[in-house]
Amino acid sequence: MDGLDELKLILNCIYNESDVGEPLIPFFSFEGLPGAGKTTQIKLVSSELTKIYGKCAYIDLPTKSGIGQILKSVYTNKEIHWNDLRLKCPWFNPLMITLDLHLALKNAALSGAKFALMSRGILSTFYYNLDAYGNSEMQNWKLLENHLRGFYKPTAIIYMDLPIEEAHKRVVIRNRGPLRKMDSVDQMHKDQYKLNEFLHRLNTIPTHFIDAVGSQVEVTNRIVNILQGYLSGKGYRKTI
Repeated sequence: MDGLDELKLILNCIYNESDVGEPLIPFFSFEGLPGAGKTTQIKLVSSELTKIYGKCAYIDLPTKSGIGQILKSVYTNKEIHWNDLRLKCPWFNPLMITLDLHLALKNAALSGAKFALMSRGILSTFYYNLDAYGNSEMQNWKLLENHLRGFYKPTAIIYMDLPIEEAHKRVVIRNRGPLRKMDSVDQMHKDQYKLNEFLHRLNTIPTHFIDAVGSQVEVTNRIVNILQGYLSGKGYRKTI
């Protein structure tokens, strides 16, 4: 994608000059609490489905694109004070994340990918931006939703469902350093409630709750069986 195409994409996302339409390839957002196995299952599911349907792209926002690199530098630049910036300009991150997703899916399709798997895509985008808009959550949601109107909706959400106590246990085992606030049992309870509320508001997106208890192979098979229903040849016959 050249500079002119990127500029057109930016203008479209800002002014919503035309319907964003559908992405060139189907993509699925893996969601759930820390420790639920999202990253592990994305790798395993990708390996299984690639054998049947062809190349899979992995998307983790922000990506390694130019837009993604700008975001990462802003997040970590101590002179910018990211939290202050996002409160002053709450639209900035949603818009940039939207652009990054567009670029990621466009480049994935150009590289020959037949589908994409995304880690903590849509729910995290709402989760980490909602509070920047003020104190009224419902009003915040509408404002944020408006700024995310160009954000491609995933073909489906794969929600890794795991009891909180088990999720916390897995996080403790895998972490070698101090746990993050989001890894505590209390925070997981709060986040689970919030994520379920988000799913209710995003009820136009098909959501599949995956029982994440059991062996990795068992969980992988559960997910593969569901995604095969979307990748079996129905729709998504667009070409670049």
